[in-house]
Amino acid sequence: ALVEGFHGLGEVDRRNFLRATFNAFPPLSFIELHAATKPRKLDYAEADIYMRVMTEHEEYRLRSCKKEPFTIDWIHRSIREGDVFYDIGANVGAYSLVAAKKPGGGARVFAFEPSYPTLATLCSNVILNDVAAVVTPLPIALSDTTGMGVFGLRDLEPGAARHVLGGGSPEGDGARYWQPVLTYRLDDVIYMCGLPMPNHIKLDVDGEELAVLEGAARTLASPGLRSMLVEVATPLSGAVTDMLVRHGLRLESKVAWKTRAGEYAVWYGLFVREGGGETAR
Repeated sequence: ALVEGFHGLGEVDRRNFLRATFNAFPPLSFIELHAATKPRKLDYAEADIYMRVMTEHEEYRLRSCKKEPFTIDWIHRSIREGDVFYDIGANVGAYSLVAAKKPGGGARVFAFEPSYPTLATLCSNVILNDVAAVVTPLPIALSDTTGMGVFGLRDLEPGAARHVLGGGSPEGDGARYWQPVLTYRLDDVIYMCGLPMPNHIKLDVDGEELAVLEGAARTLASPGLRSMLVEVATPLSGAVTDMLVRHGLRLESKVAWKTRAGEYAVWYGLFVREGGGETAR
């Protein structure tokens, strides 16, 4: 009767009931609820991609395709079957999974994500979608130096963003935890680990993009690198654009991103190499 009554409640009443009885739950019930939570489907129409959702940040990532339709369009147009795709700042892996499972053949993906909580969800999502053979999570931060550093996590939940590398202050209330992290120049990690050179790079590192590019001169100059989609903090616009142009990558298109306060804090730039070949169908 209790179960039937609960099922007869609306969503608001169900949530109120759970809040009112939360402290009476046996501790093992929380473990059982966690284990029983079903994956949710990413808002990607071209393939079935499932994500682990245990936090509000992970819930938000389910709408990644709606959030960045230009990213999905770039992946569809540019990535050919077997291309190498670097997702730098991969978070829980939404775009890595799209690149791996896109119609017509996916990419070989290397997903760089330094946040320990978020990395766990990224790995879970790789397993959920049976793409471990083509998607490799890398638990490191890319920068202009190779060594040991700290990563200021503003939020300990998986899927959170706007953390900061080094001694700066994360957006919001500051760092909840200064996580030790291995930092690498991209050129160094490719050489040291024998990674294949990328054909495409997505770079979204919340203001650290110039440092990543400064550690990637050899990679940026590689003729095999055909395109890059970069989230650019507005104060770094000139320096980022000039650096990529020097390496033969011109700005093909730009999407401005307005904050809730009406400010254009970042923009997304698609940079392509002249003569980089035809786009994928």
